[in-house]
Amino acid sequence: MVGSGSWALAVARMIAQNAKPGPNGEGSVRMWVRPGDYEGRNIVDVVNETHEHPKYLPGIPLPQNLQAVPDLVRTLCLERCPPAFDSLPLYLTALAGIQVDTVSDADVLVICVPHQFVKGVVQQMAGKVKPGAIAISLVKGMRVRVDGPQLISTMVKRTLGIDCCVLMGANIAEEVAREEFAEAVIGELPPFPCSAQRGTCCCEPPPFFCRI
Repeated sequence: MVGSGSWALAVARMIAQNAKPGPNGEGSVRMWVRPGDYEGRNIVDVVNETHEHPKYLPGIPLPQNLQAVPDLVRTLCLERCPPAFDSLPLYLTALAGIQVDTVSDADVLVICVPHQFVKGVVQQMAGKVKPGAIAISLVKGMRVRVDGPQLISTMVKRTLGIDCCVLMGANIAEEVAREEFAEAVIGELPPFPCSAQRGTCCCEPPPFFCRI
């Protein structure tokens, strides 16, 4: 998960709940959290020790397998979606205790940062994403440029050279995190490769439903 605001936390929580544990560290979900002070402590340490983000999602417990990391290059989880897309559990692989370039190995990149910062963040990933990977954008809004507005998904596609689908809905992060009923739509522009279906792997535990 690239991002750690309230919406990123709510979705990362679902991803971690869907992750399948394994003997070699499978099921560990990494989330990029910018280092910062919270009541005299580093917010990264606070999240990892209390399993809660007291600033953006207070009172909502985070799964034990959701790890906050300060380095962007280490935050993109290795996802292993099952061949049959109707099987919803998410398979994530992270090698604990080993310095791994997870950007280059990631199959699915979940991006959720404010739209005014997403260009700079995505540029840091350029050239480090493996062929065949896909991105899921949770970013609301679009880029405003001199030559006209640009969809975030379009910018991600052009910058990273991979397909990017979009998950969007009239959702409130706190309600989703509390597992109240919610739904969203996953979509992308033609030629409609398999990414929209693969995207449902990361966030569809009841009562959260995704439509393609």
